[in-house]
Amino acid sequence: MGRPLSGVPHVGRRTETRKDGTKYIYERTTIYDPQTKKIKVLGCKLIGKILKGSNEIIKTRPKKPAAPKPVAPVKVARSHVGASEILDFVGKQSGIDTCILRSLPQAEALKAISLARYLAACDRKTLPGIETWQLNHQIPYLEPLTERVYGTLFEQLGRNESWIQNYFRHIASTLEKEPALALDSTTFSTYSTNLKEARYGFNKDADGLPTIKFVTLYSVKNRLPIAYCKQPGNIPDVISIQTALKQLSVLGVTKPLIVTDNGYYSMGNMVEFLDSNMKFLTLASRSATWLRDIVEEALAELDNLDNICPYDTQVKGKTVSKMQEFSRLRHRSTASAKAGETQKFSRRIYVHILRNSEIQTCKTRALEEELTALRSTVLSGEELSESAAKKVEKYLILSRQGRGGKLTVKFNQEAFNETAKFFGLFVLVSNKAQDCFEALEDYRLREKTEEAFGIYKEYCDGRKPRVWTGDRLRGRQFVQFIALSYRCWLIGKVREIKELLAKWLVEKEKKSEKSKAEKLLSWLDNRSLAQILDWFDCIEETTVASKAGEIRWKTESIERDKFFLSLLGMII
Repeated sequence: MGRPLSGVPHVGRRTETRKDGTKYIYERTTIYDPQTKKIKVLGCKLIGKILKGSNEIIKTRPKKPAAPKPVAPVKVARSHVGASEILDFVGKQSGIDTCILRSLPQAEALKAISLARYLAACDRKTLPGIETWQLNHQIPYLEPLTERVYGTLFEQLGRNESWIQNYFRHIASTLEKEPALALDSTTFSTYSTNLKEARYGFNKDADGLPTIKFVTLYSVKNRLPIAYCKQPGNIPDVISIQTALKQLSVLGVTKPLIVTDNGYYSMGNMVEFLDSNMKFLTLASRSATWLRDIVEEALAELDNLDNICPYDTQVKGKTVSKMQEFSRLRHRSTASAKAGETQKFSRRIYVHILRNSEIQTCKTRALEEELTALRSTVLSGEELSESAAKKVEKYLILSRQGRGGKLTVKFNQEAFNETAKFFGLFVLVSNKAQDCFEALEDYRLREKTEEAFGIYKEYCDGRKPRVWTGDRLRGRQFVQFIALSYRCWLIGKVREIKELLAKWLVEKEKKSEKSKAEKLLSWLDNRSLAQILDWFDCIEETTVASKAGEIRWKTESIERDKFFLSLLGMII
């Protein structure tokens, strides 16, 4: 009887001799198949060879592992989308993007929007940084925005004035009927000797450099800059009205109210407004000859309780209307006057006399402390400066009893009262019939233009022009103007959210709702717009292509951030 089958493979060696006498040694694995009653070879592996005339086995080299099969590439992308999506929302909601796309060719419009969003999102970064920033942020223009690309764009914008003026007209068409437009200016210092507009004049940065002047029209209700013009730095504000009025005439704005500060106040400018049938509201000097009597008469009734401002109890005001006589020099002959003659005419002017009691109190206290210290200085016999001597002569009464008697110093109460009665007083002049406190509200909104110029210089890379030609300067200013528009609109929106949250803290009854509003309001109060955008810039979006299509996911956000975005109007 034979041995029982084990079913275990057998490993053995087999030798094959070639014609040249070389012997190849194989390791063969076999097993007996009881069904076919034959030996089945499971595998055969060459382990070496023996050369002719030798008994030593030369081992074979191991086989190289098979190369992995190529894997089809998968499209994967990751980018920061938080700040980009907020600015995209701002561009669409404010109408800025639509106006740019209607005014410029598409490629140039996308470049301008992308550059403006970079300047709006980045805190004090210069334009060359956009090449790195573009790598991980989503912007409308997909090609690289190199220095050569945006330099060419600035040249094109500067040489195609129709593009810029078209944008001004389109953005002006979004204004409400009879809008209030603030008119103001700032200056930009430059080291360049190539820019013809750079001249020595009034430098608001006081750095001793030649400047270029930037005059802006700003919608105080829509929170948007509407138009701007560039002027040499030596042109004073008081003669900048004519250009602004001509620019307004082509924007298609119906019955605007132009609001200015006292830098633009003069009788000549009022005549320009009246000749153009334009409504104006300006801060005037109370010491102007034609205003002195009006202000003096109004002071007697100004402090009455009936004159308290309904939305600011620190302010009291009174309006006086007057038919004021003006004169103009005729440039053309008419039936009633010849060219070169001075023609007189009368118009009704509304004078709003207002006083801020808080400023009045502070200034009165400061003058009292100054005069008290001055009295002590006189009694001590110390030497006085020229300005101090003039104040002593005006506000103090010096006397001595007898020859060589003791010096007595008393206050001149009449002179003190005469000076103190004008503390906290300011005068607004207009040719538009409106309530005193409506005019004050319009004027206060104008003050936001000062914020806008600060934003332009600090956050939109506008502190120094850094260009070689006037055309590039014009184009660069336009892109910075768009960036300023983004930030101004968003600042106004954040201000509205803060006002709404403050209102909720009073009206809401649920503790959870009050706590939610309080936390967000505290967070917004302690952050600038640049810090808010930087906070949301950490949100990333990852995109991976799959057989089912593109799969996207974003960085998670806390409830407070989602609450802010929902109040802003963005879909979460």
